[in-house]
Amino acid sequence: MTNHLLSVEETVAAINAVYPEDEWLELTVLDYSDDCLTVAVCEDLTYYHSLEISLQEVDFMSVPALWQKKAAGHLLQLLTGTAAREFNIAHRITGGNQLFSFSNADAVAIIVAAQKITYRVGSVYYYNRENLLPNERIRLPFKRSV
Repeated sequence: MTNHLLSVEETVAAINAVYPEDEWLELTVLDYSDDCLTVAVCEDLTYYHSLEISLQEVDFMSVPALWQKKAAGHLLQLLTGTAAREFNIAHRITGGNQLFSFSNADAVAIIVAAQKITYRVGSVYYYNRENLLPNERIRLPFKRSV
């Protein structure tokens, strides 16, 4: 599901509603190109992922290639107010960006400054698989033979 009509706050809330707050999750950078960062999320990223979060017009990011969400709390938060202003000043981030903070099992801040956020729910397999259901797909370079 991707909904470009939701506000940023509504989108973050919808992303957080995909998994229970106490769920242990793995996250990885799936792609970064053309100022768009795509993060894959699942309980176990070995064979597939079930959520993609895309942050567009990225101005700043402090993101490892792979990390785990701690078992308690939301997956994603929107930083606002004084904390956001101080972070923007400290990192020389221009105005107009939203600050997104990902939960992680370590004490390291995982923050992305971006203009927009969208998400997509559905299983994305890392291997060739027949008889895909709606909201299922194969991630390239895996292609279905016709």
